[in-house]
Amino acid sequence: MSGLFNAIRELSGNEANISIPRVYIRFCKGDLNQAAVLSQLVFWSGRTTRTDGWFYKRHEQLADELGFSVDQVRYALKKLKTRLNDCLETARKKANGVPTVHYKFNEAKLMEVIFFSQYSDSVNLPNGNGNITESIRGSHRNLGNGKITESINRSNTDPIKQINNPVVPREDAYQITEQPQPAPQERNTKPVRVQRKLKTELADDFSITEPMQQWYSAQGFTLDAQAATCQWADAMKARDCKYLDWVAAWRNGMRNANRWATERTNKQISVTQRMGASDGKYGPPEDYL
Repeated sequence: MSGLFNAIRELSGNEANISIPRVYIRFCKGDLNQAAVLSQLVFWSGRTTRTDGWFYKRHEQLADELGFSVDQVRYALKKLKTRLNDCLETARKKANGVPTVHYKFNEAKLMEVIFFSQYSDSVNLPNGNGNITESIRGSHRNLGNGKITESINRSNTDPIKQINNPVVPREDAYQITEQPQPAPQERNTKPVRVQRKLKTELADDFSITEPMQQWYSAQGFTLDAQAATCQWADAMKARDCKYLDWVAAWRNGMRNANRWATERTNKQISVTQRMGASDGKYGPPEDYL
């Protein structure tokens, strides 16, 4: 038994590095703090010079080696004592004249609790040559319709090394289902409301463009286009007029201005005709007595 425990001890803890075998983590149910403290204690148990197996380690020393706080070490040790039961003995003795907690492992019980009781199959103990052969058969697990058997072989003095067979799932273990496509959204058939154009005032920089001048010339108007436009623009601003299309309003204004000018000219001709034409002599008529 001491040969197996010595092999385990060599895999535990260290002075410079933190080494936690997986068997300790499984034993501590995944609590890494407890597993680290247990690994370090097993490591230091092989460094004692006492023949009775007792060794001491202050909480502050363990905390410094593991990078823990003293409270974390105390809590982990409290849980370990309950978990290990009689596998770990503790006693307060003097070390260098200072009362310090001493530890002692019951190697046979520790090996049984940590290693042998975790597996259902038998374990071959060391033979006369000190060799260890350990065979652990895992339980079957079903994946889809296939059966997969996991096995772990352990040999020589390294009971921690594990070789796991890779798990290869069957092709028919998975079913590919099509994701439902979202329903197409209905198009909005409502008519789009067109925003109405607002009426505006006459711009200060309103002027006659080339197309407007061509239109004006084609109408046969007699008034000067620029003069008529200036008079019309003053009238629009004086009346504070607002229109949607100022070019159309200008064309209408030009028609009215030329029509009124023609009417005035015709009226003056009519008055002159009624009064009679003058020959340049403004005296009384010849037959006037």
